[in-house]
Amino acid sequence: MRGRQGYSVVLVVAAAVYNGISSIGGGKIGFRRMFALQSHAALVVALGLLVRVPIILVKGSVDVRTGVAAFAPSVPLRSPLGTLLIQLDLFDIWSLVALTFGFSVLAGFGIKKSAAVIFGLWAVFVFMLVGLAVLRSRFMGGV
Repeated sequence: MRGRQGYSVVLVVAAAVYNGISSIGGGKIGFRRMFALQSHAALVVALGLLVRVPIILVKGSVDVRTGVAAFAPSVPLRSPLGTLLIQLDLFDIWSLVALTFGFSVLAGFGIKKSAAVIFGLWAVFVFMLVGLAVLRSRFMGGV
């Protein structure tokens, strides 16, 4: 699911999950405030897109890497390793850090607890993406 609608769904689901975890842990964020925080953190990802667009135009390719994957240009992005490396993007990590600080303030949790929640859920998401890439490479011949 790509495009604005897909990203909007991701924001809504992530806000609901984070709000639910906050409630379980004793925090009282509320869905609207969590969605606002999630949307603000997503602005960092949008900044990353603004940085990438001129590079894409100059390079003539959409293969622009702004994270750890930039140090491994020969690794195909759709491979399991490429999928992992592309998730370690500078702007995505910056967004997660911003989300961690905001979550800490809104939920009333300490920074360590907030980081465990935010980065823990992100790690689960990355693990699922890499798992899908492994399945794709096994059953579709590394496509």
